[in-house]
Amino acid sequence: MSDQTPPPPGMPVPPAGMPVPPPAGPAPQNGLGTAALIMGILQFFCLGTIGSILAIVFGKIGMNKAAR
Repeated sequence: MSDQTPPPPGMPVPPAGMPVPPPAGPAPQNGLGTAALIMGILQFFCLGTIGSILAIVFGKIGMNKAAR
């Protein structure tokens, strides 16, 4: 018994042996963006104003680095 059922009448049959898309390249990494996110979150719990300032500075540097 076949485990594949034929397509309903009127449906196109997909071509056999379709090419596989190439693998995606490595994901971009932005450590300063991650640091800005962490500082922004930690400023609510334990860092206070210094966490806010560091989050803004790291975020701006990370954005400039990502734009290049």
